[in-house]
Amino acid sequence: VPAVEYCAQHFGKRFYLIGSDYVYPHTANAIIKAQLKELGCTCVGEAYVPMHESNFIKIVKEISEIKPDVIINTLNGSSNQSFFSQLKYTGPSAQEVPVMSFSISEAEIKNIGIEKLNGHYLAWNYFESTETAKNLRFVSAYKKEFGGNLMIEYDFVRLDSSKYHFVNIIYIQATGSGAGRYARDIFKWNCLRKKPKMSTYFDNMNLYHLSYAVTPVPSEGKFDYIRARRYMPDLKNGLKGTEMKEEYINVGLFEVGIKYHIRIIKYGTDLYMNVEGDGRDELFYFDASGFPEVDYGRIGLRQMYTRNSRYENFVVYNLK
Repeated sequence: VPAVEYCAQHFGKRFYLIGSDYVYPHTANAIIKAQLKELGCTCVGEAYVPMHESNFIKIVKEISEIKPDVIINTLNGSSNQSFFSQLKYTGPSAQEVPVMSFSISEAEIKNIGIEKLNGHYLAWNYFESTETAKNLRFVSAYKKEFGGNLMIEYDFVRLDSSKYHFVNIIYIQATGSGAGRYARDIFKWNCLRKKPKMSTYFDNMNLYHLSYAVTPVPSEGKFDYIRARRYMPDLKNGLKGTEMKEEYINVGLFEVGIKYHIRIIKYGTDLYMNVEGDGRDELFYFDASGFPEVDYGRIGLRQMYTRNSRYENFVVYNLK
């Protein structure tokens, strides 16, 4: 692990390991402890906490007493906010004991607070805001090709009579999380999406999601809807907290064999979906202002298991 070698070279040989209590931190730390032996370093402490843990008083106290040379952090999600807050105000400073974090993304930095991370280190995925000439050229070119405000329109015909409560989905300005195999450009990992597993998407992609043409199953109390979400894989909460307002229930659209013309506008943090067909012309609005803005990425169509549809005249426009 290059970051571990960097810590040994620059901070010292006494390591403290902290992580969330699930497979990734345990596995990562097993690898790190083996590496520490090869580097002539020692693990002077190791702690695991449940996901979303907020109480780090005992751990911060232990760190203050042990005074390791560096902390390797594999905490995930909201636990990082609590840990760095309590470390800043009740533990050693970043100059005394720096933290090298493996699971903090660029989006999470703002949530934690730059002042709490000042002096610490991150080694994980791609950081878009890195101010180098090469990165600025890449970001500029990518956003020019795939970014900004846009309108999508196409003709849609539902062809199936599925008995399952499944949906059709359009992904708007989708990018990968940048972690591991999930490159920012989702086209590069098409092969990982051959098996239709929903978590592959919401756990690894930043995007706006619109779901529609839902098969109602009234006998099970399940109805059709049009819904929007903002996937945020960096928070590691799955679909929890991704819902955008409003949600539209019992819309009564997308009858089998009927052609509908769909227009979707993404403008800033506003999403609009206009559906016209079968004598109806409906407009649905979703407010994404409560989420980090998505401003570039690819457009994707997804059909859940048993769905069969026809798409025609698909066009994407850039809006100024």
